[in-house]
Amino acid sequence: MKKDPRNKKPPASKKAKSSPKPSAKKSTENARKGKLVEAVVALLHEMPGVKVERNVFLPPIHGDQTRRREIDVLLTGNVAGYLVRIAFSCKNESKKIEPGKIGEFIDELDDVGIPPQHGIFVCVNGYTHGALDRSKEKGIRTLVLRGLTKNRLASEVAKAFQFNIFLLGEVVKITVTNNVGIAEYEGQFSLFFDDKSRPCGNIADLIVNWWWHGDPPSTLGEYHLNFDVPQGWNQFVAGKPEPVLGISATVLVRGLIITLSGKTKTHTLVDPVSQSVTRGQIRVDFDGARKRKVVLPVTTVNTEEELEAFTRRQDSVTLTSRIRLPRILSGSFYYPWSERVFRLMIKRYEKFQAGEIPDFRAFTLEETEGTDLSTAWEPPWYESVRGEGPPVIIMDDEGNSVDLRLLMNAGEYGRVAALRPKFERSRTPEFAYLLSWAYLMQADALACKAASKHEAEANRLIEQSIERIEAALQVSPDMSDAYIKLGAVFRDLGRHEDALASYDRAVALDKDDYEAWANRAVTLINLGKVEDALDSVNKSLDLAPQTGARVMPLMLRAYIHYLGGRHRDAAGDLIAAWNLNPDQVVGNVNYSPMIEAFCTAARSPETFLLLAETLWSEAASKIANGNREEAGKRAEDAAQTLEALKPNDESADMIVATVSGPLVYDVLTRSAGYLVKSGDKALAEEYIERMQSWAQEMFGEKLDSLTDFTRELSEE
Repeated sequence: MKKDPRNKKPPASKKAKSSPKPSAKKSTENARKGKLVEAVVALLHEMPGVKVERNVFLPPIHGDQTRRREIDVLLTGNVAGYLVRIAFSCKNESKKIEPGKIGEFIDELDDVGIPPQHGIFVCVNGYTHGALDRSKEKGIRTLVLRGLTKNRLASEVAKAFQFNIFLLGEVVKITVTNNVGIAEYEGQFSLFFDDKSRPCGNIADLIVNWWWHGDPPSTLGEYHLNFDVPQGWNQFVAGKPEPVLGISATVLVRGLIITLSGKTKTHTLVDPVSQSVTRGQIRVDFDGARKRKVVLPVTTVNTEEELEAFTRRQDSVTLTSRIRLPRILSGSFYYPWSERVFRLMIKRYEKFQAGEIPDFRAFTLEETEGTDLSTAWEPPWYESVRGEGPPVIIMDDEGNSVDLRLLMNAGEYGRVAALRPKFERSRTPEFAYLLSWAYLMQADALACKAASKHEAEANRLIEQSIERIEAALQVSPDMSDAYIKLGAVFRDLGRHEDALASYDRAVALDKDDYEAWANRAVTLINLGKVEDALDSVNKSLDLAPQTGARVMPLMLRAYIHYLGGRHRDAAGDLIAAWNLNPDQVVGNVNYSPMIEAFCTAARSPETFLLLAETLWSEAASKIANGNREEAGKRAEDAAQTLEALKPNDESADMIVATVSGPLVYDVLTRSAGYLVKSGDKALAEEYIERMQSWAQEMFGEKLDSLTDFTRELSEE
């Protein structure tokens, strides 16, 4: 039986094969490639005043404003007051760019209102001739980025080596020529003294000074150097100066090499037609070794040929730097010695004296300086042999070798200042320090000279003083002492705001300078900022040592308390200053009116005694100035002030007080001394007798010191 053909099912249709879709991995790679070019282009164009943005979406200048066009990299800057935008299209494709890509970029620029002349197209594999013609027609600049790997997924990485070449000057030999056959002691002919037989240096100091000034040069090898003896340097034999006929030294400049390995990435933007590089960047990374503590080997070379052979590397980027070590190697020590090494030698000498070792001089470099280079940067310690710092030896314009320290000690500040051009050619911290102080000493001299001149001449000298201080700050911009002196000059000129700015700078540079804080307080008082002045002087007293250095800030705080009506506080500071240094307080005529006002406002036994001593000191000063009449008045005021202190007597309108014997003894002894030294015998005899009478009434006996002064006067 045949089947009904109507029941026959049609054959299943075959599904058409679909076109392959790009894999997610491929899509991710393409995105990475594009982002890489954008990142590099943005990095290459970072510069001050230019805003660099990536993947910026700009609205069209016409039509639907919600629509956006993406600019891969956008630079925004300001030229002559006008906003300028430069747009980049960045493509990381395996083939050359066709005209269509250029056309798309032109459409984007036109849509957002950026002129084609402000468009730059960047690719990695070049352009077809048609694309270049299309770009040139519209003024679009075309560039090719180089420095990516073949798969265009990363930047090419090459090996890099950094060679840090530390230059060490090693003293191999020293020769001194004179007319003396045998030295009186070992090392005698290496030492030099000034005219007063004080140590001022040695031959190693000469060598290290020239090393600091670049001689021998930073070229490896052996050098033979001849030295002139600086003016003022002497050698003594049998107690007499002995001329030095010649000094020479052989110095070997070695290279101590520390090698760091790393990686480098190089990117350049190249014009595809001219092949010229328009912009490039080399990035070298040596940070890998710095992320952990490592020990780096040191390679020693003695010649330039050895150095060249060691640093030559094929197919690598090499960076070399030459760094002169701050100290030279002399024997088994870096010179100048550090404090650590000096104390090590002291311990060795103590062991030698105790009989524990046969020779205290037997050191090895490993014992003194260790096995790495870190100790070469330890600061020199000059307190071991002299307190004036290292010799600073310069050849002056007349060809003389001079030691700036000796010139400063001799007050030849002008000769030191005249060497400024030498400093500009060879700057060292030691040279800067002495040169700056030479300028400041000149400034002080000019300011003192101005004090005795008429107004026009005084102003001219003050301006010159300011110029010297400013010259010191040009040499040493962080010199707090210079700002303190500048503040003082401005204060004397009445330029208090300028003075305050100078003192603020001084305390910013050295927050522990108690004198700067005190001087700042004076300026704040002049500006009417009394409470701020109190804060400043309190800071000064917190920092000042417990010595006579506290007198000035204590007197200043007493004045501030007096201005605020706090008379007891003022008297307390006044007495404290007086106890620290009586001569400094009562001997300063500028303090006399202030002391009289304070003591009148805060009456106590101590203030009475202080006022009496101050008045007698002032009387002696007026005698010295030839003002006998005024001296007598001050002496009488002093006697009456003292005599106001009587034994307890409630019926008298007097101060009822009990004062200590030692304080009275000291005050009267000093006061009598002022009168005796004044040379006015009659005045001294009269008032010493009144002191003695008062003392006997107070304590029932005379003071031996006053009796001695009376006897001394009677014997004249």
